[in-house]
Amino acid sequence: MSNTYKTKLWHSSFLFSFALLLSIGVCAQEHPENSTDSVTLTLAQVLDMVNEINWDVQTARQQVDLAKSQLKSAVSNVYPQLGINGNYTRELAIPNVTLAPNTPLNPTPDPVTEKAYNEQIFTGMANLQQVVFDNRVFSGIKYEKIGLVNAKANFEQVRAQAKLQASRLFFQILLDKRLVDVYQANVSYSEENYKDIKEGYENGTASQYDLLRAEVQLANSKPALIEAKNNLVLAQNSLRVLLAKDPQAKIGFTGSIYDDEPNRVDVSLARNLMLSSVTYQEALWNAKQAEQNVKVSLGDLWPSLNIDGAYIHKFDKLDQESGNVAAGARYNFYIGLRLSYSLFSGFGRRESIRQSKLALDIANIRVLQQEQNLNEQITQAQLNVNQAVDQIEAQRTSLTAANKAVEISFTRYREGAGTLLEILDTQAAYVTAESNYAKAYYQYLLSEARLQFLTTGFSDAYLSE
Repeated sequence: MSNTYKTKLWHSSFLFSFALLLSIGVCAQEHPENSTDSVTLTLAQVLDMVNEINWDVQTARQQVDLAKSQLKSAVSNVYPQLGINGNYTRELAIPNVTLAPNTPLNPTPDPVTEKAYNEQIFTGMANLQQVVFDNRVFSGIKYEKIGLVNAKANFEQVRAQAKLQASRLFFQILLDKRLVDVYQANVSYSEENYKDIKEGYENGTASQYDLLRAEVQLANSKPALIEAKNNLVLAQNSLRVLLAKDPQAKIGFTGSIYDDEPNRVDVSLARNLMLSSVTYQEALWNAKQAEQNVKVSLGDLWPSLNIDGAYIHKFDKLDQESGNVAAGARYNFYIGLRLSYSLFSGFGRRESIRQSKLALDIANIRVLQQEQNLNEQITQAQLNVNQAVDQIEAQRTSLTAANKAVEISFTRYREGAGTLLEILDTQAAYVTAESNYAKAYYQYLLSEARLQFLTTGFSDAYLSE
């Protein structure tokens, strides 16, 4: 093989090695964003947007507002209830009565015939009712208060899930960008290498076997690049949808898969971390709400005491045809206490209490189940984080060794001691090591986000509002 051909191959191989060396550790370069994107977002900005515009988060926030309204509705039952009503009555056929003479009703000496009662009656009434004691009302208020806290806990859970999903997609984008860089560099080198070898083959300085190997290398390098590009587009579109945007919106995402330095976590803290989990808090408040619901049901066993008052104004107009054109007005006012108790309700009250107690038992079982599951999941998530750290270290060692192997194969080939096959194999191993290194970082970031979701839920501020 001619020195000219070897020199070209050496230069292209050197450029390939140098390009991939930029991806090691802190030397990783940020992937250039699409120039057509009008906005580029960091992970922090993405998580902030999830808080505000994600569809599931918006729905959960509306549920909190609904719970607030339900609490106000329950509290309104302890305020005085004031109402007014009126009615008009007209009789079409009224019997007559004869009043005897010389009586208190008819002091005249002659009998008098009149209608038995008034044909037109106008009545107006204002009534007032105030609860003094009603266990169902006061227990219902406590139930709605717990329901509000439960709605806030559900909001935290939904928001944490949305943030976890956003983090996963964002890390997937960073990984796919890195893989696109690596595979693109590999394809570019393979194309350059194929051109050099094809030129050498046509000049008689390269064998047909070398040409076929270069052609195979080029063909094998393209599918991985195509897949990485497709995955990048899909992840970007999915994240835009999660942010309640059109999949084709001009929004890009910036960052590097190697931004965070991996750190190990203490597995012994799983129990303490579980107590702050939004998932556990939601289950706990569900049980408390079920417990209060039992008290609401038991409220039917207590009597209720109310203050009732009313003012009644009645206006009577006598039939003019009878000669009684006089009109009279009367009014009345009363106030009193009303004690109510239901003696029998067709066993419905008993079954209602039984159902609420069964619901409480189910809620308590779910709390214990959630506690056990979370303890296991948090421990597993911590182990996954530590395992990812170990994998990063192992892949970093592998990447360094693969880079060294590439340099040695180049040196051996230039000195005539190595073969083209040896160079191609070491370069393929380097590409694999680089992609595995990026994937190890991705697994670490994903495991860390999962651990944060299971513990703090990314944020617990809303519960204290």
